[in-house]
Amino acid sequence: MKILEPEHIVEQRRNRQEHSSVFRFTDVDRDRPFIPEQYTQLYHTDIYSELTYAQQLRYNQLFGVRTNEQFMLFESGFTNSVMGNILQHKMLDEKHSLKQCLNILLADEKKHYEMFRSLNVTCAPEIYNNSKYYFVRLSWFERGLLAVVSHYPQHIISLLWIVLLMEEHAVRFSVDLLKFKTTKNLGELEDNFVHAHTMHLKDEAKHVHIDANLIDFVLERSSKNKKAVNISLLNMLIKATLRPKHAGINVINKLVDEFPDLASKSSHLTGALRLFSYDPVMCSMLEDQSQIPMTMALLELYPEFEQALVI
Repeated sequence: MKILEPEHIVEQRRNRQEHSSVFRFTDVDRDRPFIPEQYTQLYHTDIYSELTYAQQLRYNQLFGVRTNEQFMLFESGFTNSVMGNILQHKMLDEKHSLKQCLNILLADEKKHYEMFRSLNVTCAPEIYNNSKYYFVRLSWFERGLLAVVSHYPQHIISLLWIVLLMEEHAVRFSVDLLKFKTTKNLGELEDNFVHAHTMHLKDEAKHVHIDANLIDFVLERSSKNKKAVNISLLNMLIKATLRPKHAGINVINKLVDEFPDLASKSSHLTGALRLFSYDPVMCSMLEDQSQIPMTMALLELYPEFEQALVI
């Protein structure tokens, strides 16, 4: 896939009639799944088939709002911090159109955060009226590390590439949700989620081009040594990102709270997740190159970074 030029992205946005900031959610249909089953972790385990229909449905719904939290945290925290800091760097003064693109991206991410936050409140007001995050939580060490390293994105280029990979994952998630509106076991997807990801995809499909342009811009101005360091660091960051986090366990714990008859299976459910070396929902993007077209386009320009994708 060809990487769109920043000037073209700015012009497209200027001519676009849609307003992705407008989102209105209706009452949630609690008899329908929220996301495709393959985007939930337990679906990739044998024990998933031992759950009743009601348990599978509720697990899907809980994992759906947990996924919204993941998008919120990534877009308001990681992406905003990394891209916001590099936007202030003087080297972008020579590329005004790229600065415009970054401003578009940051404005979009703020809207996306509010959209997913609103959707979660609509889905589970008992959880989210007084809390932004329930399943996904960063430790103080993770928050501190992010605050430090995100101040140097012009040097830690691997951070920019992580942003790209996560946004490519988000694009694939939205594409699949809109493509596979009927799940294998649970019926048709809930309308509010289809609506949210229709809007999300309109922006994210351009964001990956912005990310790729920025990475190319920075790498063109990077030394051989800086590239070598970032190849190793990117590989480390990818492995850390793809390792299953405690959020998946938190979803199971909540499911067991709602279905006390699952208490005897609780350790088996959490144990099934702990067997994964990498998150089965996310690691497919490194196994199927069609899921990361912008990364593949960059590898044509910087083939030495291919080794960073090997896990």
